[in-house]
Amino acid sequence: MLSTKFRITNLLLLAALLSAPGYTAVPVLAAKFKEAKPIAPPPDENQAKILQINQLLKTGKIQMAGTLILSVLESMSTVDECLNLANLTQTYGFPMMEVRRQCVRRALSLCKTSHDLMLVALTSRQYQFFELTRQAIKTLIDNTNTDADLQNLAVNAQHLGLNDIAEMAMEKVYQQTNSPEEAIYFAQLVRSMGMEKMAHKAVADLITKEDNPVRLCVLLNSIQSLNMHDLNRQLLKKALDNAESGTDYNAIGKGAKKANELDIANVADYRLKKTELIKQIRDDQASYEDQIQDWQSKVDAERARREEEAARAKASADKQIVLPGIDAPAQNPANPDNIPGLIPNQQDNLPSFLKNSGTNF
Repeated sequence: MLSTKFRITNLLLLAALLSAPGYTAVPVLAAKFKEAKPIAPPPDENQAKILQINQLLKTGKIQMAGTLILSVLESMSTVDECLNLANLTQTYGFPMMEVRRQCVRRALSLCKTSHDLMLVALTSRQYQFFELTRQAIKTLIDNTNTDADLQNLAVNAQHLGLNDIAEMAMEKVYQQTNSPEEAIYFAQLVRSMGMEKMAHKAVADLITKEDNPVRLCVLLNSIQSLNMHDLNRQLLKKALDNAESGTDYNAIGKGAKKANELDIANVADYRLKKTELIKQIRDDQASYEDQIQDWQSKVDAERARREEEAARAKASADKQIVLPGIDAPAQNPANPDNIPGLIPNQQDNLPSFLKNSGTNF
């Protein structure tokens, strides 16, 4: 009885309190009431259609489900939505293949980033839509231009197992190299990424483009860290074939010894000695020919001098001799017979047969 009366009394007091003028709700009492739960928004139209598609697929109405998917596909605005829609059809195999292809094609048209393109390429390869895979890869490579972006793309592609995309990206990086130094760095980079074939090609191209033996030996020092022994030997053989001087053979011999190609080093050393010997013989021959020419010039000069003296002496003698039929020169009173070399005081000392001979000398 007491408890009932006590409860009735409390209720009357509460009613009087609530009916009092100017009363405001007490926060302690208000906190005891639970907050109303928000009303969930109704599902959108696409979500409702997707639920309907699932129901149709479960009941085996493949054709109706495919038609509904194509109608919903046009309203999709993201890559993930299109690929999720394509994933609904994966369980039903070949009958839904064309619908699945349209979903992937729609996703490809909505791609905005390299991540979207790689996702589409991976999904299309999984569904064996190889033409879409090639298109996605081509778009991905064409839209990436800088070396840093291409290298990041290659690394990300390798993480996703898309090794062909990684190789295509690095191939574009190689096409943008402009110097042997850049090509060597590229070879080291792709070798660290496991692309041995591409690294081999880059180094082989460097060897093909260079013909100077000394520069080939410098290139050998740069690529020895790559441990490509076949290319090292190919480089040394090409340098040996193009070598022409002792400097070339000397550089080849040192490079071959450093690369542990001792047979090529021996050939280079032999040709170096042969070249030096031939050079020495040619120098000696040239010196001997110079000596002969010098001696010949002296002989010619001496002969010319003697001929000139002889001609001068002959000319002098011709002036003193009087030939028959030519008027005799005027007689000298002291030497009327014009005897050459006759001293006037010695005229009287001549023998009588000379004085009376009448002979003109």
